[in-house]
Amino acid sequence: MHITVKMDLKDTFFIMNNAMRVNFQLKNRNLSYTKEGTGFPVVFLHGFCEDLTMWNDFLPLDPSTYCIIKIDLPGFGQSEVDNQCSMESMADDVKVILDREHIDACILIGHSMGGYVGLSFAELYPNYLKGFGLFHSHPYEDTMETKALRKKAVKFIEKQGSELFIAQLFPKLFGSSFLKHNAAFVDNLVTYASGFPKEGIQVATLAMMDRKDHTSFLEEIDCPVLFILGDQDYAIPMEIALPMCYMPSVGSIHILRDCGHMAMYERKEEAEQIVKAFVGFCLD
Repeated sequence: MHITVKMDLKDTFFIMNNAMRVNFQLKNRNLSYTKEGTGFPVVFLHGFCEDLTMWNDFLPLDPSTYCIIKIDLPGFGQSEVDNQCSMESMADDVKVILDREHIDACILIGHSMGGYVGLSFAELYPNYLKGFGLFHSHPYEDTMETKALRKKAVKFIEKQGSELFIAQLFPKLFGSSFLKHNAAFVDNLVTYASGFPKEGIQVATLAMMDRKDHTSFLEEIDCPVLFILGDQDYAIPMEIALPMCYMPSVGSIHILRDCGHMAMYERKEEAEQIVKAFVGFCLD
């Protein structure tokens, strides 16, 4: 079932299956999210060159028990590019959505770049969080080497477009075994992500490059923190991943074997159980 309800000139609501897709105008750009279910809110933020559809088959929570909100960050999915994009501005977008839904407490799970946004949200609006998840993400700022690579990436995308950039990026996100047996699936992700506007990818790249270090904040955070790690994650090697797990006073630490940066695909059932247990712990 697919029903479109146009409420006014600025807000459009789509109902697909049991989830409601909301598009609304914020500072002259479209911002989009989905909402499904009732109960305590759990918010999911996607990573770089992804959108909220990455969570479509990742179903750790029962919508009859939880209100599940998935957000398209600016420049991805149905949310339009924000040329002034930063981790803090994206965190503000998340708050706008929560305020629209009259939500003043939630659990937030962020994958990769979504975790960076989540950290900014947690620091700016700590009273909103009953729990926070770093799903293949970390609190560190970019190294000088990584900053230089991001600058090169922006220039590369400007000259060559985003398709070749994404085709080189995505295979690195997966563990070797998954990639070997799921090449067509990864190719489909590349094709899908290549449809995002290159300006959105460039702006997000620069926003990640300029993000602040959150290690001191993570050591002081009041709510429980979930860590989902992959032992084959090239983006977050174990030597930097393990120390962060001991920063918060309450942490739930999970290292997935033979897994890269994308446990929602590579270790779907295991990761679902981890998230489900963490949410239950936070609300117990």
